[in-house]
Amino acid sequence: MPAEDQYRPTLEDIGAILLVRTVDNVGNQTGTFTADTRPTDSQVEVLIDKAMSDVSRAIGTDIPEVLWENARHVVSKCTAMYIELSLYPHEIRGNISSYQEWKALYEEELLELVAAVGAIEAGATGADAPGNSPRFSYAVPSYIYSRQL
Repeated sequence: MPAEDQYRPTLEDIGAILLVRTVDNVGNQTGTFTADTRPTDSQVEVLIDKAMSDVSRAIGTDIPEVLWENARHVVSKCTAMYIELSLYPHEIRGNISSYQEWKALYEEELLELVAAVGAIEAGATGADAPGNSPRFSYAVPSYIYSRQL
């Protein structure tokens, strides 16, 4: 199995960070994408493919195993951006979408991931090797805290 498959996020991974978009056609929050959510599970799979392509162009498809989880996080954020761009552009224009927060997180973590892959490929070992103390984590976009419900 190619390493790229090891860092491909699942629908549940994407749903965990974009919970607000996992509401089915009767208003239940599912926590993942299904045939009854908007976007649907098949639409999200296509967007994951696009995000995988973007990230793998930057880091390659055969990255060190220690970075697979970090790469999965980066691909998840890129997928979240694609979901916002493709299905909710009116919310981006109205500044009520989480797109800008996802973009900032994605760009920062992609740069860190590219550097980590490069460092390991250059022979970094021991405590200084990227991946031994992961700096990647999911973050809650700031708009969630600043928005009045």
